[in-house]
Amino acid sequence: MGRNMKTTKRKFKLIAGGLVIILFVAGGVFGAKSLQQDDITLTKFRHASPPINNGGVLVRIEQSTLSFTTAMLVTTGNVDLFNGTEPDKNGFETFTKYKNEIFGGPEDMVWSYPAALEATLKQQRYYLIFKPTVCQILPSFVSNNLSFAQSCKTPKYIELIRQSPAHLATIGMNKADGYTIAGRTNLTLPTTIDLAKQASLSYEPMETLPNLIVASEIRDQLNTDNPTVLEAVRLASIFYTQPIRIGSAGIARTQFNALPIKSRLDLVWSGQSAFQCAGMRDMWLEMAASSTLIPKVRRVGAYNYFPPFKGLVPYSHALAEFWVPEWGKWVGIDPWFGFMFRLDGRLLSATELMQLSSTEKQRMEMLPTTPMIRQYTQSLDGKKPYSSLTVKEAAPPLLSPNWQDGTGTYNMGYLDYFNAVDFGEELSAKGQNGVQEK
Repeated sequence: MGRNMKTTKRKFKLIAGGLVIILFVAGGVFGAKSLQQDDITLTKFRHASPPINNGGVLVRIEQSTLSFTTAMLVTTGNVDLFNGTEPDKNGFETFTKYKNEIFGGPEDMVWSYPAALEATLKQQRYYLIFKPTVCQILPSFVSNNLSFAQSCKTPKYIELIRQSPAHLATIGMNKADGYTIAGRTNLTLPTTIDLAKQASLSYEPMETLPNLIVASEIRDQLNTDNPTVLEAVRLASIFYTQPIRIGSAGIARTQFNALPIKSRLDLVWSGQSAFQCAGMRDMWLEMAASSTLIPKVRRVGAYNYFPPFKGLVPYSHALAEFWVPEWGKWVGIDPWFGFMFRLDGRLLSATELMQLSSTEKQRMEMLPTTPMIRQYTQSLDGKKPYSSLTVKEAAPPLLSPNWQDGTGTYNMGYLDYFNAVDFGEELSAKGQNGVQEK
């Protein structure tokens, strides 16, 4: 019995020593940098038409390390893997690995979306996941506890929100390869926009618009008598004095834009035409640029990444800014959601939104510019579901730890749009702010 105990102890020492050697080699060969995967970058995402190698999507991944990476495409239907934190490896592995490949260096990954899901679900979530191949061979108690194996616990990923051709057809859109939208990610994505100065344009003085004053409850919350701010808010509040139809239906956009502003408003209020965020923003810009109370305005585009890859749609939103001469700064305004942005009593610009710290994001206020958001859609069968909500009720969350709202749609956190911002030309009434009459 004593001999057996000695033999058992000797075997245990050999096993333990072997494990130490394995861990030493893994740590030395792959290194902390390799396992952390800080250098994984998405450099291409393209819908292939016709399909390439029997696949519909081509993705190129760049990595500068020498280690091999396992790339997986996981299908989850409409299940959201986020519960306020990044999903761990166990969360990903709960679902079907539709594609599973190993590569090193710059590689292409090709797939087609499952036909059964494309035909049945309105929208689907996919996760493209990357982690060091060594994670597959390390014992779980090692990969879960060693700091150099952090990426085994929280892999690199990009969430892909898929809108299939069948889904798009139900809302009157014909796109053979559908849409894939870039969701949440801890990959490196581009966020650089060329902010070269745009030309300045001028408009004729404003035509007659509805005689509207800023509602007292809105003015009380604004807590300012600045005439530029009050005029910007007054113009933004005109849209929702009646329910507006939202969507992309109606007369051709060039024909629509050629009409007087009041005629365009009547078309949208009557349901003969429809708005999306950019259309409403552009009409507000035209109204504000024609006002002698607002020195100048400009469009703002906000994106979760930019410039976009061909075939991978960024989450984006359209808003605007106006210049307040007394404060010497731009102030952001969102006619679509009906609010401006305030932090510690100060109204913010789009650039300031991009620069907010995590604690400042928690303190930022969405300041209403209209009492109610009145909207409706019109489906192909003629149904018109209406909604009449306060700005607070209609607003998206500021941040997006969890997007699922139970309806199969996705509400991205508002501030998560502001990873990249671009600005349009400055617009003003003729003779305003040094703009020469033409």
